[in-house]
Amino acid sequence: MKKIDDLKIRDILPSSLADKKLLAISDGIDKVLNRINNKIDKCYFYKNLENTYPEIVDEMFWEWHVDYYSEDLTLDKKIKLIRNSYVNHLRKGTPWAVENMLNDILDGYYLLEWFDYGGDPFHFKVVTENEIPSGQVLANITKAVNITKNIRSHFEGVVQSKVISSTTNYQYGNYAASNYTYIQERN
Repeated sequence: MKKIDDLKIRDILPSSLADKKLLAISDGIDKVLNRINNKIDKCYFYKNLENTYPEIVDEMFWEWHVDYYSEDLTLDKKIKLIRNSYVNHLRKGTPWAVENMLNDILDGYYLLEWFDYGGDPFHFKVVTENEIPSGQVLANITKAVNITKNIRSHFEGVVQSKVISSTTNYQYGNYAASNYTYIQERN
């Protein structure tokens, strides 16, 4: 089976039209069509977001209806948000969508639901092992979470988690606690 890229007009001409002039014209048309065909891939903005201008990426936010936008984001983060916007819309209002949105704009953040830490029903926190960010970044996190979460859930804030290994001395020996998670809250 031939692909359309391999098809030549010369191959589909009937034998009654296969004189030298028509064969030359068909070869010329094939060259023009091949040049056009080779440029088609450059027209796919979604496929070539990494190779396009940043201004076009900013316009793609509107076209793809991306919920969260910030000029402070790097080009890679913006492209990631555009590429994941369709899936995020399909799962909007779920914990997965909130965590996916956070992973698109930041690194090292995850969701902790109320039943994981003994909180009130339908409450959740965002946990990070990084340092608690500045006020502007916290405002951006809050904005992104509120856009993505469902209405009945309540966002309690961002908490910092650190893994601490310690040794506790007992009268009859040592007990080593590993992977103990300490959560420090900051409002």
